[in-house]
Amino acid sequence: MLCWYGGALRWMQSNGGPLLLVPGEHLLSWEGTELPSGGRQIDAQFRWGGQNAPVTDYDRACDVQGWLGLLDIGAGHGLVLGASRTPLLGRPPLHLVRATSTRVAS
Repeated sequence: MLCWYGGALRWMQSNGGPLLLVPGEHLLSWEGTELPSGGRQIDAQFRWGGQNAPVTDYDRACDVQGWLGLLDIGAGHGLVLGASRTPLLGRPPLHLVRATSTRVAS
């Protein structure tokens, strides 16, 4: 994925999973492959940890079909950039993203 970050275009990639864009104010609500906290229930078909593994936020992101999907994250949303290949010529997709800040939530 090509994104605008820190005043320059930079390449970002994953190790095969979907890319997720989350506003900083909702980032701490994203638990990735960790077990859901506080008794939170998650519904997803995909299971990163195997068929009988507990369902995680990452599983929900992997359930997104196609190029884009919107996930509830905390009181907001995250945008999943899903497909790893275009349907034509097998080339990777180009996602342009512009960040308004280089600040990372801690």
